[in-house]
Amino acid sequence: MKRLFICLTTIGPATFLMVCAVGALANAADPEDQIYEKSPDERFGFRDSFAGAAKTEQSEMSDPMAIEVVEISSKRVVLPSPKEALTPIHLRREPYWSNDSKHIALSFQTGPRTWTAMLYEWDGKEFAEVSWPRDVIRKRFEEEQAEQLKALGLPESTPRKRVYEGFTALEWVDATAVKMIAERIDSVVVSKDLPPAELDARFSFVVKIRNRQNAEIADATKILGTHGYHAEGDWAEARLVDEQPESSYLVKDVEEGRQPFRLYA
Repeated sequence: MKRLFICLTTIGPATFLMVCAVGALANAADPEDQIYEKSPDERFGFRDSFAGAAKTEQSEMSDPMAIEVVEISSKRVVLPSPKEALTPIHLRREPYWSNDSKHIALSFQTGPRTWTAMLYEWDGKEFAEVSWPRDVIRKRFEEEQAEQLKALGLPESTPRKRVYEGFTALEWVDATAVKMIAERIDSVVVSKDLPPAELDARFSFVVKIRNRQNAEIADATKILGTHGYHAEGDWAEARLVDEQPESSYLVKDVEEGRQPFRLYA
């Protein structure tokens, strides 16, 4: 919760500064200001850690080094920041809570060209990671890219260079099922005289949680059409086909072959 303090000068500059300082101290000391994205039942919330973060030119605020989930009443950490995340952490979207407040979906960056979505379930004491089969979708990536290689007249064994892979949680369908979208982009050399061709595979699907060790993929659907790259001078943009097109996020300035491009999702 952010508060706006309005200071009025009524009895001189010294009083003006004192009133503002007191307001600022009260604001900083208020623990509510550290909690955001509360669970639907308002029992839990997220909290950022800015320790060691450097300010950027784009913002006066620092990027959080880590995030964690706390029980609001006790401030007890019930989910530490994911170890797989880059530091500082970069979230693709705000954290998603299931409507019963027992599950969390987090989408964040894990490497220069990789993003993942992790799921967590309340076990009575803390939020524990839910294991879900990403390899099922990766197999679909391979099958789709094999078809694209065939269309290019290239054998399935053609070497590929990974450009991007991302998994993003979109929304909770119900208390134990979350809709996701996934994309992989690989590049292949068609000929020495042409720039690399992109193999772009996208799927939407639902992860259904049975328990923390048992989740299954359902409704995996290929996203039709190719977005390609829109060139702007020496740069080109690639955007993930998404049911929420208002969300576009700079993933990485990537140099691929002869042409650098900016990869968005």
